[in-house]
Amino acid sequence: PLPVEFVGFEIDYGRLVGYGIDLNEQGRTMQDIVKLDDDTIFPYRMR
Repeated sequence: PLPVEFVGFEIDYGRLVGYGIDLNEQGRTMQDIVKLDDDTIFPYRMR
């Protein structure tokens, strides 16, 4: 996958623990990890 910066996200690195581990919908979501810029439209929802 592309680095998250490529789609205009601002990453809060302190909250990346557990990213990508989402078994049975338990785990962090993209919305929970990434802070959106004011003029960025959220392109998709990670499950």
